[in-house]
Amino acid sequence: MTGSPTSCPPVFRNPVDIRLLRQDFENAGFTAQSVLQRIGQKEAHEIGSEDLPLLFARTAAGDALDTAIRLFLMSLPVSAEALPRLFRSMESETLLESGLVQIDGKEAAAAIKILPFQDLLVAFDCRRRLQTAAAVDYVMGVSGSSLTLANATIRRPSGRTLDLGTGCGIQGMLAAANSSQVVAIDRNPRALEFGRLNAALNNLCNIEFRLGDLFEPVEGETFDSIVTNPPFVISPETRYIYRDGGMRGDEICRRIVREAPRFLSEGGFLQMLCNWIEPSEQDWSDGVREWFDETGCDAWVLRSHTQDVVAYASKWVRHTELRETDSWIPRVEEWCSYYKALGIERIGSGLINLRRSSGRPNWVLADEAPATVFGACGDSIRGRFEARDFLGSISSDEELLERRFHVSPHARFQSRSAPTPDGWQAEQASLELVHGLSYSGKVDIAIANLVVHCNGERRLGELVNEMAQAVGAEREKIIAPVCSIVRDLVDRGFLLLASAEGHGRPRTHTD
Repeated sequence: MTGSPTSCPPVFRNPVDIRLLRQDFENAGFTAQSVLQRIGQKEAHEIGSEDLPLLFARTAAGDALDTAIRLFLMSLPVSAEALPRLFRSMESETLLESGLVQIDGKEAAAAIKILPFQDLLVAFDCRRRLQTAAAVDYVMGVSGSSLTLANATIRRPSGRTLDLGTGCGIQGMLAAANSSQVVAIDRNPRALEFGRLNAALNNLCNIEFRLGDLFEPVEGETFDSIVTNPPFVISPETRYIYRDGGMRGDEICRRIVREAPRFLSEGGFLQMLCNWIEPSEQDWSDGVREWFDETGCDAWVLRSHTQDVVAYASKWVRHTELRETDSWIPRVEEWCSYYKALGIERIGSGLINLRRSSGRPNWVLADEAPATVFGACGDSIRGRFEARDFLGSISSDEELLERRFHVSPHARFQSRSAPTPDGWQAEQASLELVHGLSYSGKVDIAIANLVVHCNGERRLGELVNEMAQAVGAEREKIIAPVCSIVRDLVDRGFLLLASAEGHGRPRTHTD
């Protein structure tokens, strides 16, 4: 028995039953930390069919936690006699009426999956629903893209947050801790039902769920933050609401960018995972840059990777066709024919950060994402916008030289030296950030010495004077190149304006 897909998520008509369910999970130790310790894996959301034999052995004791893991993470049946060990507070009749668990003879199976994530419990559809006629309204759980967006989200006190295309509600639930109100939108009614279940399961009372497409349900409203993991896949299909936007090419992501500004309060951010068409024989960013024209917003595009259309189609066909391998080749060919008709050769993936900034010229920055990201990077992203605000307020090199900087606490300096007849001599230096967006790069030894002496107390001009003397150069000849490098170090977050400098200070990653 594996349990059959349900037309709707479990329904608990009495709020008390939801609290009892949460209590039973907590009493069983069904938390993120305890689950990972029991199964011996780094990420519970990455459990795949290849992991089941190992996890089956590690959950053989049959206690309440083992039962919860097998039912709700591994999607395996358990003995019906094991249910009372897990659900000690809830009456069996209530449990079965809710549809959470189904019993067939001596076996019990879960109708959905439930993942402990951080301090949340997140319910969503089992993957087997993708192999049924009901797959169109499949509700995805916590995926790699969910984690990417969650880690990139700027966390700050917010009046109102919009979770556009909420799915199971994970982004909205994470935003609830920092927001007075969260509005979560989806055009899939089942997604909203899962979202409401999850909000209740986690006792989150400041999330409102609304049915509708894109911004229609919030017409006339504004938000301090908009987060969205939309159905960005560029495909010829409309099989799955969670994946296929149903628009030509990358139109759904372009449309969100074009429409979002009127729903943002001044200084508010849109953060969106997306795919875009990369123009042939041009810079990868040329096409996506046009999206931001006359939006009244500053924009930062971080590209994570680019794929040719064959690799892209193969990835997404495999993602959904778990068992129907015979259909892979014809479906990939169908996708590639669609791309050929539209003249698409490459598709880029990444994160768009958009900030409402009216009344002045706006900027667009298109970057390669650093190869390494250490945990949450929302502060790094916000810091980049604030650093560019500061740099935009500096009108000359002489004004920059009057400022005081200190090194980011997340910066690390490495130096390589070589032996010489006069002793060891530094020949190469590098800087790296070890939190958030981990930018790194080689720097000149003289610049490295300047950076390490930025202590927040001395003006940049004083340090440049000392540098000129140390290298035997004329001060006036090195000011321009040194200031250019300092601007880049400020922009990337290696150097931060000393707090005593006041307004416009680029933030540290932990402010």
